[in-house]
Amino acid sequence: MASLDDLKKQVADATAAIQNAASPEALSRIANDTLKALRGDAGSARKGEYSAGDETPAEILKYADTPEDFICHKCDGEDSEIAGFKKWQDEVLILSALLTQKDPTNPAGTVRVNPRTLKTWKRGERKYGRLIKAMSAGTATSGYEWVPTLFSSNLIDTFHLEQRVEALFPAIDPMPSSPYTLPYVVGDGSVKLLSESTTSDPDKITEDTPTTGNLTLTAVKLGIRERFSEEMDEDSIIPVMPFLRQKLVQTMNFGIEDALINGDTSTTHRDSDVTASTDPRKSWNGLRLLAQSGNRYDVGGAQLNLTHIRTIRQYLGKYGTSPTNLAYITSPTGMIQFLSISEVITLDKYGPNATILNGEIGMIDNIPIIVSEKIRENLNASGFYDGTTTNKSMAICVFRPGFVVGTRRRITLKTWTDIETDQQVLVGTIRKDFKPLYTASTNDIVSELYNLPTALTA
Repeated sequence: MASLDDLKKQVADATAAIQNAASPEALSRIANDTLKALRGDAGSARKGEYSAGDETPAEILKYADTPEDFICHKCDGEDSEIAGFKKWQDEVLILSALLTQKDPTNPAGTVRVNPRTLKTWKRGERKYGRLIKAMSAGTATSGYEWVPTLFSSNLIDTFHLEQRVEALFPAIDPMPSSPYTLPYVVGDGSVKLLSESTTSDPDKITEDTPTTGNLTLTAVKLGIRERFSEEMDEDSIIPVMPFLRQKLVQTMNFGIEDALINGDTSTTHRDSDVTASTDPRKSWNGLRLLAQSGNRYDVGGAQLNLTHIRTIRQYLGKYGTSPTNLAYITSPTGMIQFLSISEVITLDKYGPNATILNGEIGMIDNIPIIVSEKIRENLNASGFYDGTTTNKSMAICVFRPGFVVGTRRRITLKTWTDIETDQQVLVGTIRKDFKPLYTASTNDIVSELYNLPTALTA
């Protein structure tokens, strides 16, 4: 990288050259030389050349060292052109996965369509030509070799924005490995009462070491599979592309949220309708299961009130003292009962500078209230599903720093052709784990309120 004095001289020389330049070509050459010098790459072209009329977005100059950097980096305040480019990138990736063409090396088989043959690619190429060029590795063909193989940060960010329960907890993303052992302090040291040191060889202060522990995260794989007929062509898929993207994100998120709340790895799940070994609720132990029996509060089929809510907070003991560390999670019908309590402060009263969590509908005692569709509304009076009594719901109070979510693999997309049914198979996968940071059986980090009616009374 050039020194500050060198850069000053380059700017001065470029200014003088611009003043004396007689042609657009000279201006273009000066601009490119200056860009290369500022990038620390004065010896060779990098990310393609730019003409004097190009208005290159700052994000490209800063982040486009590799396609992966560009795809995965979340650009704060990115302009509409960058956002449009990323959306187009996702469409090309999904389309090329859904469509196939004849395999020239195997007449009886098919291969994934070359994205550059799609009309969608050609339309985007005309619109985002110089951004594709910036993404290429300095090739002579202006970036035609660059083809998206990963989802853009836009779709990844959308996936995270959709999450309500998972977003409440600390995250390790990505996990360096699976399994991954996380060391942490589980107990504080103790203070000692000391006497004055009056001799030349006084007793030493007793050494005390905080109690440490470790937690092992082992990622499990969750996935979805969708089928599409071979008769679908590019033009017919385009109108449903937003639906396909959203369904991919939403379906995966719902499965993860279901596991976070209702997970139970026991051979016999606490809910009698969870029997399949592939059910996401078999992934790990969720919040309902991790609530100690002494931290479960039966409201007796009564409508929710302030005493009920504060009782399950009280169950958390020292972990329930700071509102910023807590959250209430409830169902859609529970939400209505929360809103019926006069002490609940709704979003319209927060003020413009409030930080609002995804899914938050209000606060009570400065603790956010989160609504999740995966809080069941078909439980019995004991807080379990039995298929007989199905008109009760529940609510949870959780100490958020007491849990961690690990992600080993972010959402990925794969495809294959089923020649026996003439269909395209689209598969999305993700690898995660969820664990309490404290031993849930001896630490009050989550509590449960159950036997909550789903029907409102006057």
